[in-house]
Amino acid sequence: MRVPSAAVLADLRRQIGALETGGGPPAAPAIAFGLPAIDALLPGGGLSAHALHEIVAAPGDGAAFGFVMALFSRFARGVRRPWILWCRLGREGQESGLPYGPGLARFGLAPEHLILVEAERPAEVLAAMEEGLRCPELAAVLGEGAALPFVAGLRLQRAAETGGVAALWLNRTPPPPACAAVSRWQVQAATAPPEGVEEALSWQLTLWRCRGENKSLPCQWRIGWRAEERSFALQNG
Repeated sequence: MRVPSAAVLADLRRQIGALETGGGPPAAPAIAFGLPAIDALLPGGGLSAHALHEIVAAPGDGAAFGFVMALFSRFARGVRRPWILWCRLGREGQESGLPYGPGLARFGLAPEHLILVEAERPAEVLAAMEEGLRCPELAAVLGEGAALPFVAGLRLQRAAETGGVAALWLNRTPPPPACAAVSRWQVQAATAPPEGVEEALSWQLTLWRCRGENKSLPCQWRIGWRAEERSFALQNG
């Protein structure tokens, strides 16, 4: 059996010592919704900026895109990086079209800061996401498609932790019980928007899963986006 070198042993001792003294890597920033009712359920008071978050929506429901753009806006401001990567299959782009510049502007996002990757196969979408999560210039990476396999989700979660970039997966099919994402949300268009919010920018939001929080879930809220303030609003809140 090969004996580890002195340098390898010294590095292992350093890592073990850091874990024992709490000297590991700094905690990931938490990007708050700005809504206490939601943030109170999330570790650190918000969505981890170095983790995978899954968003479940019905096929063809455009409301999910608006919610994702709102999250992009919060991540970009929170980590002070404007660049966003969006990975999807080319056939999905044929159905939904290209991102609309004036629509992005309502969320405080500039079209020139959005990088769009359209692949031929689902495996290529996941590979592009992993590459993007290794880029420290990005604020967040979005992928969309069918239910995310557990192993693929685990790879994205690890890549997000390592690269320090948030990963979002927009799932268009019923999700499996096993989930590698730190949080799982379901979003659909709200029938009645919060006061002062136009209908096109409001959603019915359900939190189904959040790492470390089991007793209170699922929880549901009606929220909206105030474009001028670039902030979320809560119904009756």
